[in-house]
Amino acid sequence: MYIKKILVAIFALIPAITFSQNYNDYELSTLKFVASGQSSTTQGEDLAIAQNALGIRYFNGSGGAPKDLQTAAYWFEKSATNGHVYGQYNIAWRYYHGQGVAKNYSKALYWFEKAGNQFITYMKYE
Repeated sequence: MYIKKILVAIFALIPAITFSQNYNDYELSTLKFVASGQSSTTQGEDLAIAQNALGIRYFNGSGGAPKDLQTAAYWFEKSATNGHVYGQYNIAWRYYHGQGVAKNYSKALYWFEKAGNQFITYMKYE
């Protein structure tokens, strides 16, 4: 069951690195402001989504952000810590592959499991 959850997370969330639910049209400076928690209107899941979106920009070197794997991993981890399933998935891959962070299979497994559990819980209510 444990491995199944991880596999579900991996295959179900593969688009995570290129997918951002919101913030695609935001200027980089605005997105940084929102993702840093300075916007009083952005809290909870929206904050985590903005953090993941910023991580994606730095990972891809897009939307005005330079390609910077360390900065991308920083934002993915903030998003993951704030409970965003795509952020959890993205930081798990960074730890697994050592992209922007040192390879750490135990941290990768931790985040893959969190993403898998959250995804499975979400699917039960769909």
